[in-house]
Amino acid sequence: MFAELCASASPENPHLTLTKFFTLQQLIDQPNVTAPLKDKSLQSFTHFSSPETQKTSKKTSPSKAKATSKSPKPSMELSATEKQEWAKGDGKKEIKELQQTLLNETRAWFLRFLEGALDAGFHVAAQEKKGKDFATQRMEPENNHIAVALSQLKHANEWLDILRSKLSSEDNNELVETVDRLKQKIYACLLAHVDSAASALENRSNRG
Repeated sequence: MFAELCASASPENPHLTLTKFFTLQQLIDQPNVTAPLKDKSLQSFTHFSSPETQKTSKKTSPSKAKATSKSPKPSMELSATEKQEWAKGDGKKEIKELQQTLLNETRAWFLRFLEGALDAGFHVAAQEKKGKDFATQRMEPENNHIAVALSQLKHANEWLDILRSKLSSEDNNELVETVDRLKQKIYACLLAHVDSAASALENRSNRG
């Protein structure tokens, strides 16, 4: 999902990218996000162990092999106790490290993307609709998309606030500066969009 997000991201039309990113962050931040990973890891471990067991069975004598073939195959699933021991050991630690790595990677990417989108003006690509005159087409993005832009800028600012609260200025000085810089750019962009919305309302009043 993250690779797909990176491939489809466009600073010139960032709104869909922001929606996907915040959805991804919610998934990663879930406390039970490691549960599916544990199951997959256990399945991989079981699948990896199977060929070794098969090789061992081939080394037995023909008579034992025939007897074995008639008997039911032993289950390769890990017992509940084995799963619990694995979860308490390095497996849980590795999953936590993987989760933190993913969080760091997505966070670093999003900070770069957000700055690029803000530098581009956080614009919305207006889609022209057939059968409508130019004035109507122009009013629609002003009326609809500015509200979307304001909402997403607010969401991005809240996300930066949460990130900022988790950072220590001594340990993450560069990251703190990046967050503060982006918050200033968001504020400037919010003012620009508010002015644009006010102008759109004024133009509509003049037409009336």
